[in-house]
Formats: sequence, structure tokens, C-alpha cells
Amino acid sequence: MFIDSAELLNNTKEVVTNVFDFLNLKTINLNQVDLSLKHKREYSESIDSISKELLEKHYKSENEGLEELIGKKMNWN
Repeated sequence: MFIDSAELLNNTKEVVTNVFDFLNLKTINLNQVDLSLKHKREYSESIDSISKELLEKHYKSENEGLEELIGKKMNWN
């Protein structure tokens, strides 16, 4: 199972329910669970464009291969 972090952030209860189903775990009442963000922080600066481009090129074929394998387009940016 692969979880898109944006999907987890935007649809937390649905994604957590899907994880429970995937693992064949008993469903729980998610309204009684604190699903608020933890350990979130802002970066003091963004990655520079040259480094970002280098990393994107380096991992491009591996990312595409994984997306093909799992049949799901991931948001790698």
C-alpha cells in the first residue's frame, strides 16, 4: 500500500480507514482519535532550483517505474 501524503493530509479519516481495511484490522471510531498534525514545521528556506532539478532528474526513472508498478501517479514535487 502506498499513501500519497497530500491525500493523507486532505482526507485523513478516509485514508486511515483504507489502511485499516488493507491490514484487515477492526475499524475504530476515528471521531474519538486525535488526528491533528504532529511534528509539523516550516523550513527556513526552500531548496534551490539547481538542487531540486538535479534530484528530480536523478530519481525520474525510478519514480516513473514505481508509479507504473503500483498503477498510481504520485505527486513527487
